[in-house]
Amino acid sequence: MNTTIIIIGFIAIAVSVIWGTKFKTNVGIAALVFAFLLGLFGLGMKASDIYAFWPARTTVQLIIVTAFFGFAVENGTIDYIAKLVIYWTRKIPWALPIVYLLLNFALSAIGVSPPAVNMFLIPIFITLCYAAKTNELFLSIGSNAGGMSGTLCSIGMVGIMLGGMISSVDEGIDTSVIIMHVFRTATIVFFIIFAVYYVVLKLWKMKLPEELIRKPEAPTAEQKKNLIIILVCILFLFVPAVINTFVPNPVLARISNLDISLVYAAGMIALTIFKCGNEREVIKKSIPWSVIILLGGMTCLMGVMRTAGLADLIVNAVSAGTSVKMIPILIVLLSGILSLFSDGTSVVMPLMIPIVVSLASATGINPAVLISCVCVPAIGMGMSPFSTGGGVFLSFVREDRFQKMMIQSLIAVLCNLGMMVALCAIGILR
Repeated sequence: MNTTIIIIGFIAIAVSVIWGTKFKTNVGIAALVFAFLLGLFGLGMKASDIYAFWPARTTVQLIIVTAFFGFAVENGTIDYIAKLVIYWTRKIPWALPIVYLLLNFALSAIGVSPPAVNMFLIPIFITLCYAAKTNELFLSIGSNAGGMSGTLCSIGMVGIMLGGMISSVDEGIDTSVIIMHVFRTATIVFFIIFAVYYVVLKLWKMKLPEELIRKPEAPTAEQKKNLIIILVCILFLFVPAVINTFVPNPVLARISNLDISLVYAAGMIALTIFKCGNEREVIKKSIPWSVIILLGGMTCLMGVMRTAGLADLIVNAVSAGTSVKMIPILIVLLSGILSLFSDGTSVVMPLMIPIVVSLASATGINPAVLISCVCVPAIGMGMSPFSTGGGVFLSFVREDRFQKMMIQSLIAVLCNLGMMVALCAIGILR
């Protein structure tokens, strides 16, 4: 374990954020520079080892999916859908944030990938936010609170992943009981947090402009074709997963496991064939290169810190004379802080779950409690601009709002962590 490199790594993260905020440059560039400096000169790593930390899958998903919906933005299809939703909910605009939360929760709970849900819902609802002059931050909060609590269901994507992680550590643990405990705890915690933001952001005062309350005009031929292609792609992503949940089938299982990038790439080809927009303009305007660099740089820096022995440092910090009552709170803090700068499900949970299972055996604490203390903050920090969920949200934010939303997202995740620590202290997050 190289404690010096880990400490320098955390300092590098702080410096990167301060530098990017002050000079309005991409935080990911500075983080990537620090990753190479610490990796090559501090740990003697090869450049290829650092390249391997780059989140290739997330990068491809962001490029393909944002470009896919870029066609709908360019030809007005997204605007049409937004106006239609506004018209349907014209008498209860205060319910739009709640509808958004529940859509994320329900779709994720039945096994649909939360990123796929976000990629479809955020472009629609962010248009509503701008029309209603409402802070779009609630989209990040709602997708995180709804999608991340729902996906911890036993048939949800992360719930299934969690079962595999636990089984790989200790086959004697009843994974179904633990997953149900984590799912129930996460749902309660996230819905409480969403309720707090609903009040703080005054979402009950949400009003829609009168000119948008009118029934929208019929879609153009171009918009109709785009709507059909979007619907086919969404159904292809959602329906096989839903049917396979209740009627398991090897063919449907294979289809439901297809990556969203493949489906949306096929959709892009169809959009191009049917001339639903200018492909070159869409690629130039829609792909969020700044977000991709931000995510990649931070992920590489976290990868170098893991190589330096971040996991060993965490074990030593938790087990060094900490009282049993304080361990859950400390786990919440550690998991949350790590998830601020890396992906909770692919980095923090695999890192922390083996540690807390060992801690549970050593201290006598219910493993379900400690695993909840890992999972809830790990995915609860998913709206951080340095994580996948936050990156997806920021990729749809207008350029003139990007910097402000990144700062507000950072403040919000810190508030989330504070609320989670408080809920853990009073026994709700247990």
